Amino acid sequence: MIVGRGVAGRLAVALGVVAASVGATGAGAATILHSFERRPEHPLAPLVADGAGNLYGTTYEGGALNFGTVFTIKTDGSGFALLHAFSGGGADGSYPYAGLVTDGAGNLYGTTLGGGPSNLGTVFTIQTDGSGFALLHSFAGGAADGRNPSGGLVADGEGNLYGTTQGGGNSDLGTIFTIKADGSGFAVLHSFAGGSVDGTSPYAGLLVGGAGNLYGTTLDGGASNMGTIFTITTSGSGFTVLHSFGGGAADGSDPTAGLLADGGGNLYGTTYQGGASDLGTVFTIKTNGTGFALLHSFAGLPADGSWPFAGLVTDSAGNLYGTTYDGGASRLGTVFTIKIDGSSFALLHSFADGDENGSYPRAGLITDGAGNSYGTTSEGGAANLGTVFTIKTDGSGFAVLHSFAGGDENGSYPRAGLVTDGAGNLYGTTYEGGASGLGTIFTTTADGSGFAVLHSFGGGAKDGSNPIAGLVTDGAGGLYGVTYRGAWNAGAIFTTRTDGSGFALLHSFSEVAGDGSYPVASLVADGAGNLYGTTEQGGASVYGTVFTIKTDGSGFALLHSFTWGDGAYPDAGLVTDGAGNLYGTTFWGGASDLGTVFTIKSDGSGFALLHSFVGAVADGSNPAAGLLADGAGNLFGTTYAGGASNRGTIFTIKTDGSGFSLLHAFAGGAADGSDPSAGLLAGGAGNLYGTTEGGGASGLGTVFTIRTDGSGFALLHAFAGFPSDGGSCVGSLVRRGKALYGTTRFGGAQGGGTVFALVNPLWKGSDTPGIYRDSDRQWYLKNTNAPGTSDLEFPYGDPSDLAVVGDWDGDGIDTVGIYRGNTFYLRNSNTAGNADLVVEFGAPGDVPIAGDWDGDGLDTIGVYRPGDAAWFLKNSNAGGAPDLSFTYGLTDETPVVGDWNADGIDTVGIFRASDRQWYLHNTNASGDAELVFPYGDPATDVPIVGDWDNDGTDTVGVYRPAQGEWFLKNTNAAGNADLNFTYGILNEKPVVGDWDGN
Repeated sequence: MIVGRGVAGRLAVALGVVAASVGATGAGAATILHSFERRPEHPLAPLVADGAGNLYGTTYEGGALNFGTVFTIKTDGSGFALLHAFSGGGADGSYPYAGLVTDGAGNLYGTTLGGGPSNLGTVFTIQTDGSGFALLHSFAGGAADGRNPSGGLVADGEGNLYGTTQGGGNSDLGTIFTIKADGSGFAVLHSFAGGSVDGTSPYAGLLVGGAGNLYGTTLDGGASNMGTIFTITTSGSGFTVLHSFGGGAADGSDPTAGLLADGGGNLYGTTYQGGASDLGTVFTIKTNGTGFALLHSFAGLPADGSWPFAGLVTDSAGNLYGTTYDGGASRLGTVFTIKIDGSSFALLHSFADGDENGSYPRAGLITDGAGNSYGTTSEGGAANLGTVFTIKTDGSGFAVLHSFAGGDENGSYPRAGLVTDGAGNLYGTTYEGGASGLGTIFTTTADGSGFAVLHSFGGGAKDGSNPIAGLVTDGAGGLYGVTYRGAWNAGAIFTTRTDGSGFALLHSFSEVAGDGSYPVASLVADGAGNLYGTTEQGGASVYGTVFTIKTDGSGFALLHSFTWGDGAYPDAGLVTDGAGNLYGTTFWGGASDLGTVFTIKSDGSGFALLHSFVGAVADGSNPAAGLLADGAGNLFGTTYAGGASNRGTIFTIKTDGSGFSLLHAFAGGAADGSDPSAGLLAGGAGNLYGTTEGGGASGLGTVFTIRTDGSGFALLHAFAGFPSDGGSCVGSLVRRGKALYGTTRFGGAQGGGTVFALVNPLWKGSDTPGIYRDSDRQWYLKNTNAPGTSDLEFPYGDPSDLAVVGDWDGDGIDTVGIYRGNTFYLRNSNTAGNADLVVEFGAPGDVPIAGDWDGDGLDTIGVYRPGDAAWFLKNSNAGGAPDLSFTYGLTDETPVVGDWNADGIDTVGIFRASDRQWYLHNTNASGDAELVFPYGDPATDVPIVGDWDNDGTDTVGVYRPAQGEWFLKNTNAAGNADLNFTYGILNEKPVVGDWDGN
């Protein structure tokens, strides 16, 4: 696998911004529909036991903000629990690198590498039940303090703790310190000075010996600058270097672990390197510095370990036990034993791939005195995020007690946008989490309810893992997507249904020349049973591919293999123009090696570069996202870098390659976004919407809008991160009704990312009244729900026409239309003139209606046939057969349309004048009404519907023609009007709409 291309590089950058402070949320407030959790991962330190069958440990990462955790688990593998998730900042630590020490009275003590007011590390305490967390000391560096402790603490039994720091002190080369268990009495006992007579950079903790002596190691320093063994008294006197490591066959070098004493004046330890093969050693030395000897030189795979990172433990029979980070049969680390005289060396276990094994143990073991050892691995297990394991001292009984899974069972770290099915449901993927920690497919409704995991990826030959891309739906209950890994570890194409059934792999990528590998972008469907996509790598030149496959899994073929000169590493998906042409981008390659825009026909012919990015002020570079086609020969897209500030751009280009221009160059900072890695969404009336990974007030990304001509750029939202907002939006947006929906990779209450909804200010507005006077075809529209004169007045239509109103172009403004015979004549502006849309639909005698039936943000036409109580609805403003047809209500009633439950979809209802009852239905299908209530006067009133208070829910009202009086309700229930005013000309036709978009 090739490293260093688009996705991996961008992930590393994004991880660096997670700790940004919470700031202002920008132009609009996002609603968090779901927060994904991040659980512990990557334990690097040994465990500690309390004598009651409980183990305690730390993980370097994971937790809500990915700053590490403290956890507990029982020795039988049950009872795993998170005791503390570090949050960094001035009041907490971050990244605990070392293990814990217990005082036997229910208190644990430890260190963190970072955090505290100076972000230089901390000493903390916590009780074994998770209560009582407190910082005992925050390191500040400088001559009087240490910084960045990577080693754990030791206790002397009298309430004193001792430890080391990698840096700080007089020479900034590390310190030895002491502190009391209540946080008082902090003092630096020794500042390391380096050179031939002192060590530098102590990496490990200390050993408390007899007579008030401490023993430890330094990673560097000493006569050969390869590390030392030292002693010092607990008062800080008597510092002495006992041994300077020299490397080579007869000595070790670079000790990363502490020491073990046998009670007979002997010390034992390991070095990470040195020895006969320079793969590390086991050594012994007396506490007075004499008798240094190598007990073992590691030789590596397959019969030996290599690079022991951790120290040793012993049993009562003179056996030593330890781990190596590498080596063994699979070169994934080992557990070994050796006697204190250097004889009987043996490997007890070689770590291997698989769910039931760990890999790369960085920490040592603990033993329980009954022949059982316990330890951790930094990687491996079900999600490759580390394990807790047990093994007997004779090498039998190896078992994984716990596999760290990263996110929660609902998933974590969504990296793609959402797809909607038109029925109020959203679908997406998470990169991690789920039952195996390898990602999920999930669904949620537009109001945030109904969250469910449809599939948890399990990896292996029969499943994928770690989906980076989003889904595509076929409109018939089928979902299709790709995973970045799994199967043959090069990714897969899968299908499942919207109810979670029918999961299957359609293709497993295999990293051979005739196949792609590592797909990171969503698929596109052509409506004829064909899917098209890209792989970031693979193909003849391993620079990525364009492929096709049928929705039943047959017909897989590579349409193009990139060669670098014609593009490389397509991180984005494709767009089709409906005429057999596909368009896409590559992150690298092209004339300047900064990415390309390309086209190819759906049969693989006609490949051509439309544009090679050159960066700098006048061009973008490195497009990470796909393109948007407007149907008029124009493409729109984003680049991750380039532009005046090299923070990315928005560009346009024609499908023939002409007309390239930059619409916007991102600048970052509070007023702009930066680093867009997602594509654009068309919002009607020449408006585009998109997201950025960075920028905004907190540097955690934005949602923005811009017009297709480059004008009107504005931030709609700046993400603020944990805990009340998301952060780092890398997926595209989807629109339902007045809201934009998307995902963030980080943030939310649990830190593992969010699903959010953002009401677009351009679509946000209250409905207000209007009058259509058919006698002289005049429209009188008002922008407030209050008495007064009209704000808009113009002629349109003929006296015999029926009025209809809708947002025909998705710009957030309702405009007028009329129905004549069986033809709609619709205007995109509230002015006189010719129709912008003319559509034949329905039959004479039908009642015209309009609504957003599929939640795409556009109002489309429909008719109600009174004599049959039949409804015929279209999802486009075009002729042809209805998309929805059903019966609802009784014959010859008055039809109404509205979004009764704020899900972004308009549904039907009827007003029964005979008993003034409203019957409102939440689906566009036959069935019973969900809302039934009386309101209005059946003898005189005309029913009307609108969102009077801008809460996203349409509610009822009546117009009383004889008085020109309006009675409006803000709830769909019986009762008095919330708004009552007089407007208009008596006995005319009422209309309702958002005429000004605010």
